[in-house]
This record gives sequence, C-alpha cells and structure tokens, in this order.
Amino acid sequence: VISSGINAEYGGAGGCSASHHFKRPAQPWEKTDGAVRLVMELSDFQNAKPLLVPLLTKLSSATEKRNFEHHRHLLETIYKCLPMIFRRLTKNKIKPFVNDFLGGLLLWFKIGNEPS
Repeated sequence: VISSGINAEYGGAGGCSASHHFKRPAQPWEKTDGAVRLVMELSDFQNAKPLLVPLLTKLSSATEKRNFEHHRHLLETIYKCLPMIFRRLTKNKIKPFVNDFLGGLLLWFKIGNEPS
C-alpha cells in the first residue's frame, strides 16, 4: 500500500507542500525580511553606504508593525542583522537612528520570552 502523500507527489495530482511545484506569492513581511538581509549585505560595500543610511528610518518603522502573524520572525531578522549593519556604517551616520530601534528591541526581548 502506498501512502496518499507519496502517491500524490509522484502521481502528478498536485504533490505535497514540499514539492518544487508548490508556489505562493510572497507575503509583505517576507519581502521586508529579504530587504533587511539585502541591506545588511550591501552595507559591506563602500559605494552603497550613503544610499543605505536613509533606509534606517524604514527599518526602524518596520519594528513597530505588529498587525501580522509573523511579526516575531521579522523582528528577529532585523535585530540579528542590525549589529552588522551598524558596525559597517559609520558611527556618526547611525547615531541619530539608534533610539528609533530601542522600543522594538524591548518588545523583541519581551515576546521572545512569551510562549508562541
């Protein structure tokens, strides 16, 4: 007897969710998550640094959004990437933005200790 999951996967009846055929549109938080990681990677390039500083305001505003199910994941990405971004950008450029991230950081610590 073949399980229905295996049968569906190989029988072409749609497959399982792990199938390479499975596609769904990216959620806005997933796009933002990717953008945060991209900012972190670009912060390593000297020519990109002046372009990234204005994006810190958008990053800090993303820490205030809690109206979606996976806001914990986005906060985790932001606060794991932020130290690298801050290290790579000059201190005088990031200093005006540090306080903007404190409220979200406190929230991240708080929800990190709550059950999911």
